[in-house]
Order: sequence, then C-alpha cells, then structure tokens
Amino acid sequence: MLVHQEVGKTTICNGICEKIHYKHIPFDAIIRGFQNNFPETGITHSDIPINVSKKLAPFINTMIEDYEQPLLLDLYHLVPEDYMKFINIDLCNIFFVGYPNISSQEKLKEMRTYDKRQENRILTDTELLEKLKRHIDESIYLEKECKKYDLPFINTSYERMSVINNAINEIGKLYS
Repeated sequence: MLVHQEVGKTTICNGICEKIHYKHIPFDAIIRGFQNNFPETGITHSDIPINVSKKLAPFINTMIEDYEQPLLLDLYHLVPEDYMKFINIDLCNIFFVGYPNISSQEKLKEMRTYDKRQENRILTDTELLEKLKRHIDESIYLEKECKKYDLPFINTSYERMSVINNAINEIGKLYS
C-alpha cells in the first residue's frame, strides 16, 4: 500500500498502521540516501515528483515484490502513470493525498496556525507560498491523473483532520 503527497500522508500512514499493523516505511530517508550517496540517479527531494517517479518506481516495485510482510510506503515521489506502468498492482494498493481545492493563502494561514515542523517554520511567507503553490498544482495534477486511472484520491483541502480520520477508518476496514 502506498500513500502519496505532503498533506497528511504520514498521519494517515500512522493511523493505518495502528489499525492493521503493516510495516511503515517513511521514504524521506530513502530519498535522502539516493540524493546524498547516488546523486547520479537524480532521485532528490528538490525535484518535482513527475521527474523522479520513473526513476524511483522500479526500485519501489522490487521492494514490494521482495518483502513478504505487508508494507505501507509513505512517499511523495510517485505519480499515477508510473504506478500503473511499473508497480505490480496485484501486490500493492495506492492512495494519493492532496489539497487541490484550497488557495495558497488559505493553506499558508492554516500552516502558520497548526504546522509546527521546523522546516516550514523557518521559511518566509513568500517562500512558503511558493512551495504551497507548487504543492497545490501537483495536487491538481494528481487528482486529474487519479481520475484518469481510476485510483483513489484523498482530498485534504478542507476539514483536513476529519478527512484524514475518515480515510484511516475506511482504509483500515478494507485491509483488516
């Protein structure tokens, strides 16, 4: 099972793991490992998902096929097209998460109020607005691609915690 996008993905993963006891693998450290030790791969946090996805998807598929315990991969750099093309979908379900309907100004206000992560706290409003605009554009793209491939998309634009809790409960029911 894969969950995508920086919009509640880790919260969803943690909630699912509490319900169904999958092995949770946060991909941030793996991406950093590629970035710092194998820069020639082009797998980095700074590049947009569509550029990294084709490079990362075969690696993810090998992980899924070689691991016998159910995995919950918490990642950001995989797009629907590459999931369909590279991943053995008989062994893996995916859930994309995004916030395509919120404005960058609304999201900035929400993050300044509730987000305590240091990496976002040190950014100026201008820098964070630029990051949020990119994430909103990526969310719009993901939602459209999920419809194209008939893949689930969890929209956390509004009522974020309610949407996340509902997703955890529904996904938990599917796999328990």
